[in-house]
Amino acid sequence: MNSEIYTITVFSDMLHLRCMGFFYNLDKAIFAVTHNDLDIFEDGYDYAVIEKFPEGLYPNGKVIGYYEFDEDKEGYIPCKTPKGFDSISNFALG
Repeated sequence: MNSEIYTITVFSDMLHLRCMGFFYNLDKAIFAVTHNDLDIFEDGYDYAVIEKFPEGLYPNGKVIGYYEFDEDKEGYIPCKTPKGFDSISNFALG
């Protein structure tokens, strides 16, 4: 079994964020984000971030990529780090 997980957290700012779940496979996580699987946008989460976490206590996550919601595509598209979030990590596990 894989000892790493890929978390998906959606947010609009630091007060409005939610970890939607995780996958053991990065491609599945990217698909879920880019296709807005199960409506993770929920009418308000402008951004999504995928992080990679190792197994264990107090894991330190690594940001894999940021995504911004695109209304025309009805899904998230890759984007640069949102302003003010360049030094933040561990969105999913705090």
